[in-house]
Amino acid sequence: MTVAKNRPSNYTLVIQALEGIDARKMQELMVFTHHDKNFFAEILHISPKTIDRYIKEDKKFNPSESEKILKLEQVYEWGKEVFGDIDTFNEWIEVPAYGLADRIPKTLMQTHGGLALVEEELIRIAYGALA
Repeated sequence: MTVAKNRPSNYTLVIQALEGIDARKMQELMVFTHHDKNFFAEILHISPKTIDRYIKEDKKFNPSESEKILKLEQVYEWGKEVFGDIDTFNEWIEVPAYGLADRIPKTLMQTHGGLALVEEELIRIAYGALA
């Protein structure tokens, strides 16, 4: 398995988040992850209508939302790499994961810390360092 080495640093991610992620990036992420606005609304703790408005008005997400969007993108890149495709990764995030104390990854992904835990678990799986 080839592990991507071109992941943005945490510093780069924070700087991008401070500048705000525009709605076009969200649309690209919806296509990449095979999820609709309802999934992202749940993760970002905003309404689907807010996402619609941001897209319609080509607005930027606030820094906290932007950071979560960027981190989610990183997690999905890891997931695709580890599981071979997005659909298999999407199946994995819906069931309890042993390395996450039998928590469902999707529910953990609603917080910044939870996204980090899911990413760490994907890295452990990628390197075969299962707990």
